[in-house]
Amino acid sequence: MQINIVRGSQWGLFIILLGISFLYAAPSALAISAVSGSAATSTINVARAITNVQIVGAAASTTPVKLRVTTGSLAFGVTTGLTFIGGTTGPTLTFSGTVANINAALATLTYTRGSIGTDTLEVSLIGATEVFFPGNGHLYEYILSAQNWSGALAAAAAQTRYGAAGYLTTIISASENAFVAARLTGAGWISGSDAGAEGNWSWRAGPENGISFWSGAEDGNTVGGNYANWGVGEPNDAGGVEHCAQFISGGSGVWNDLNCGDTLSGYVVEFGQPGALPTVIANNFALQTIAVPVVNTLVPADNATAVSPTTNLQLTLNVPVTVATGTITIHLASDNSVVETIPVNSGQVTGSGTTVITINPNTTLADSTAYYVQVASTSLRSTGNTLYAGISDAITWNFTTNDLNGPVFSNIVSTPERTTATITWNTNELSSTQIVYGVTATDSSTGETNTAPRVSAHSVSLTALTSCAEYNFRLVGSDALGNRATSTLQTFSTSGCSSSSSGNRPTNRTPSVANVPAVVPGSNRAELEKQLGELLAQFKSLTGKDFSASISPVVVLADRTDLTVRDLTTGMQGEDVKALQTILMAAGYEIPAGPTGFFASQTKTALAKYQAEKGIAPAAGYFGSLTRAQMKTAGTGGLWW
Repeated sequence: MQINIVRGSQWGLFIILLGISFLYAAPSALAISAVSGSAATSTINVARAITNVQIVGAAASTTPVKLRVTTGSLAFGVTTGLTFIGGTTGPTLTFSGTVANINAALATLTYTRGSIGTDTLEVSLIGATEVFFPGNGHLYEYILSAQNWSGALAAAAAQTRYGAAGYLTTIISASENAFVAARLTGAGWISGSDAGAEGNWSWRAGPENGISFWSGAEDGNTVGGNYANWGVGEPNDAGGVEHCAQFISGGSGVWNDLNCGDTLSGYVVEFGQPGALPTVIANNFALQTIAVPVVNTLVPADNATAVSPTTNLQLTLNVPVTVATGTITIHLASDNSVVETIPVNSGQVTGSGTTVITINPNTTLADSTAYYVQVASTSLRSTGNTLYAGISDAITWNFTTNDLNGPVFSNIVSTPERTTATITWNTNELSSTQIVYGVTATDSSTGETNTAPRVSAHSVSLTALTSCAEYNFRLVGSDALGNRATSTLQTFSTSGCSSSSSGNRPTNRTPSVANVPAVVPGSNRAELEKQLGELLAQFKSLTGKDFSASISPVVVLADRTDLTVRDLTTGMQGEDVKALQTILMAAGYEIPAGPTGFFASQTKTALAKYQAEKGIAPAAGYFGSLTRAQMKTAGTGGLWW
């Protein structure tokens, strides 16, 4: 015999066509051949062509053909010139036509199966009611004709088919019984009978005529190793008159004893005996359907969002698979770069031999980022030695990681006026945001309202502010998942300061006394008050302006010991900050907001000017050891400038 194994797509079901040599002598005019053809592969429930079955040779103008499968369905793409008995699709197709038209149709034959398993394609050049059994080379036919047992026995003996005489069928094996019973269309007489002696059942026709096959009633036994297939409780000789055997309808294959004079709707004729077989043209083709690995579920699912950056990857397949060779790669969707390459035979891939394969990446993925996964086509192999087709594109397995961080603030700009200010900023997330701002020692907040629709550029307007004052604020935001973030401290100053508030220290060291308290070390207060009075009198004589009433109250700073505690920089607050501000203002360095106790841009600018004039480098507005030492030295016996 010749075996042709045809392979196709790895996504399919393999259908292996086994060409069996011609079973019986055929007329020289016709033969059924399995010639080379296209691949017969398919997935479950997908029709695939079986194009390598053809009839060879010339024939009469009309040739009958029967095609049959046990499980699945047959169909033609072309039926031109064919005459069908019954449907044009299904498990059994019966038709006739010329050899040319038959072969044209066979070239478009397809087979569809909804499950994994094996089947047989039976191809025979016989009529619609005829059945050819390759197991013994006999032909069977169910004759639909109402007969009692004796009438059926005589009618069967009068039939001939393909050069063989007929007889009421004898069943001598389980395979023959199953084959014939599955193809019956109704209840029918067979040639078994115990009419000669109750309980002694023998065949009464064909080459087995006179051979006993059963002894006794329902609790009897077969004789001489012969075959019987009585139904439960049979034969029971009901009423003492049941002496003939029948196939029960329904295709179960079980037998029953019945009154020989009863009439059944039909009977089964068998054609063939040693040396006189019917010359039937027939061939069978074994169909074996093997599942190819297919992914049923992906975790994370394709197009999933809010995926944990530390998630494992998982494939659930339709059949168990083992790891083979190849890699699984994780790609960044934005530029297709490879984030991690994972060999399938490494410890990062588990579940070999099961339907669930788990991949544990070593890389922690970035949050709020899109990725895709690819699987090499050589990576996973089924127990049937078929490979999973893999994933080679960028769209089959995509996901986006969860957002774990709050918004990022950028381009923060404050545009102050005299009593109003507008603050604008950008965020990397389209999320709700609010701003929190401070006014001297009083804090208040306002909600950010420009969030519908959600935008990346935001703004808020502040009103009822104080002229010539410094304000401090932070942006506080949260995204849709509740992740919060806060900006660094920001400052702005409103306009409206007097022309004397230029920020430049007077060259004669005359302090800008408006809103500035005098600075007095505790041990020299009386002397300094006297000096201050003289200074104010001198200032009045030069400018005609009297500021003595504005110098109230006089602040005593306890010999400036509060300046020795810590270094100071932007964003800090406390009494030591207030003391520093007081010293700078008393020395003529402008801080329009006054001694607020909060180190902001105005304090930093004033301190930087002081440092520059004193030769302290860098003059960056940072209060540290160098500046502290300079102020203490300058303050010995007098003011701290």
